[in-house]
Amino acid sequence: MAIEPQYLLSTLPIVIELGKQQRKKLKDLKRGKGALMLEVSEALSEVQTRMGNEAVGKQFVPVVLVYQKKKRKSRNGLSLPFVPPFLP
Repeated sequence: MAIEPQYLLSTLPIVIELGKQQRKKLKDLKRGKGALMLEVSEALSEVQTRMGNEAVGKQFVPVVLVYQKKKRKSRNGLSLPFVPPFLP
């Protein structure tokens, strides 16, 4: 299977894992300042230096996703939602 030339020119998204962060740092990131914004800008500048001449004339827009893994509650006893036969 051959890869079409148009897909060879496209670039993959850049994902920056910031890890677990405090609410104050996240609020500062939303406002465009603080330590996390510094990390994002450093990552963008690193990408620009790695691209070299290909980065000339291109505008980079950072997209930052913040997520939190939810802890699953352990269920004691029966785990299936059903009505026992002895209840009407």
